[in-house]
Amino acid sequence: MPEILVKDSGVMLIGSGFSRALKFPSVDELTQRTRSMEGNASDALRAILNTLEPIYSTVLPREWKLKQRPNYEEIYYYSTTISRAYADPIHDANASIARKEFHAQLESTLGHKCGGDCADGVLHVMMESILDIVHGDLNRRITSVSPLEHFCAMLRDLSPAGVRVFTTNHDLVLERIFREIDQDYVDGFNFTKGREYVWDVRQFQDSKLPWLVKLHGSIDWRKASGPNYFKAIRKIDAEVPGYGPPELLLGTLNKYFEYTQGIYFSGLQLLANSLRESSKLLSIGYGFGDLGVNNLIVHWLEGSKDRRVVIVDPNAKELEREFLEAYDFLRTALDCREEDSNGNLVVPDSRMLAAGTRIERVHWDGASISWD
Repeated sequence: MPEILVKDSGVMLIGSGFSRALKFPSVDELTQRTRSMEGNASDALRAILNTLEPIYSTVLPREWKLKQRPNYEEIYYYSTTISRAYADPIHDANASIARKEFHAQLESTLGHKCGGDCADGVLHVMMESILDIVHGDLNRRITSVSPLEHFCAMLRDLSPAGVRVFTTNHDLVLERIFREIDQDYVDGFNFTKGREYVWDVRQFQDSKLPWLVKLHGSIDWRKASGPNYFKAIRKIDAEVPGYGPPELLLGTLNKYFEYTQGIYFSGLQLLANSLRESSKLLSIGYGFGDLGVNNLIVHWLEGSKDRRVVIVDPNAKELEREFLEAYDFLRTALDCREEDSNGNLVVPDSRMLAAGTRIERVHWDGASISWD
């Protein structure tokens, strides 16, 4: 039974594979839901896919390894880009070209001519449908976290040392786990009044409590009026009516650019600073699909031979291989051997350790994790 000491691990990175333990949908399942939408939204969806899929593999950078067709996040982001081009066709020439292609595809799908306002309206119906799908599937009551009992025990034991948890998930599973173990934590939101909380990155300064940083937004975040974007995100109880759609960072390439502003910039900076202070990163259910986060991990690993990533995921070995294919210059920095007897790249366990299992099958003994 392999074992790795994580008592000294100050940073966790948690992705959607983690929430699968509580039957939350995967990215593939949310994409299937999106592709199955009906009504006016389906017309816009078909037009978007006919526009997006032929160019999808040509616009992504070398580091992004195309695994499958566009997922729901890419569909949503591409739709917002085209929608902006309807409002301001001069601002972005590439988006304007995409808008024209989409418009032609939409008219072909509808079987008749369609004005700009009509096309943009149909597009907005589709985008709202995607947000409804995501919010509806992720905003559900969590009655029990028992499948994650070993993780709960690990988080309880690591919390006094101020463990820092970063997640790309939009759901509220981690918030529920902190309540389960009766542990206070800092998430960057400062209580103001009623049920409202305002983002204030200063909450993390000198805090001895565990951190919970949501890099891609959350289903209980809402935009609020205000001159300062840092205070324009409010954490509202997810079930409160009367607010707009959740504030989520959806897409592929746009994540890299959105990290340059507002709350998302603050989150990524917190991750960068936390990595610099740690020699170990525990990655759970993260699929290495975020270019901004990946670049931080790459430069962090290059910075010292004492730094190590532990990947907990059923496909950990495949993720490790794809990560090193995308960032092949890391092979030398990590002292990789070119091939083993089966022709596979060999990565020293002292730099990257692939724990090929689901988080609910990982055991905790107070200092180390182990798996079958």
